[in-house]
Amino acid sequence: MVKPPSQNISDQLLGDLDNFSRQFDEQEQALKQAAEAEEAARKAREAEEAARRAETERQRMAAEAAAAAAAAAAKNVSAPRGGALDALRKQAATTGPRIDPAMERARAMLALDQDLQATYRYLAQFAAEANAVHPASSGAYEYPYLGKIPVMTLSEIWCDTRPAIIEEKSYTGYISLRYKVAPQPPLQVRLQRDDIPFYVEFLKPHKTEYDFNVEAKNDFGQTLRGVLIVKGTFPCEVMIHGDYTAMGARVEVLNMRRYGKWQCRVPGAEVKDLGDELARYMLGVDDDFGKRLQKV
Repeated sequence: MVKPPSQNISDQLLGDLDNFSRQFDEQEQALKQAAEAEEAARKAREAEEAARRAETERQRMAAEAAAAAAAAAAKNVSAPRGGALDALRKQAATTGPRIDPAMERARAMLALDQDLQATYRYLAQFAAEANAVHPASSGAYEYPYLGKIPVMTLSEIWCDTRPAIIEEKSYTGYISLRYKVAPQPPLQVRLQRDDIPFYVEFLKPHKTEYDFNVEAKNDFGQTLRGVLIVKGTFPCEVMIHGDYTAMGARVEVLNMRRYGKWQCRVPGAEVKDLGDELARYMLGVDDDFGKRLQKV
């Protein structure tokens, strides 16, 4: 019996649906299996990574334990031969080479000597130029009885140096600077009878030239009042001694800006500027050097 065309089409559609459904199920099954396989592979990778981390940690702990055991063992055994040399080399690498005290002292003495020589050359040049112009001070010179004299002219400046033999080597022993100052213009002081002897006795030891103009006498010819005119010079002196024990300079001054004997110590690092500092103080440019001085 022959089936009608409509039935054939229906059977064909049903067959196609069955095939589609079967193929869909197969694809679903394949996807599921692939997903399960991927999940299994992921878990396997994670397990492998965890095992690797555990092994790394075990090795680290084993290494630390071995190092601790070695350190403990090292404390309980004597150092191997050559251990002292290794210790010395390690110390030298961290601290550097040891400075020889004798060499260091020799270098310091040489540096001080060079700075003192530079000071002498500076003062000698200053003396030569100042003697040519007789400069006037811009700072006062102070004396007993006479007080502060605002302006003094500098003259007869003389500079010299002498060596000192230390450990069979020659170094700069001392530097000597001498000069004279005179009031400019000549200083006039009006004195009463009782004051005259004190002023005159003060000027005589310094061989300072002066005049005295009498203004009044009594009936017996004795001076009652007069004017003292100081026009001569006063001596000044500086002595710079090289101190190769304390590494510096010991300076003594006489009548420089302030009457009397004064002294100070100058550290070795500042000796190189000492010549200029002294010259400025002599001229009254500033009082930096005067701040160092202490009364003897």
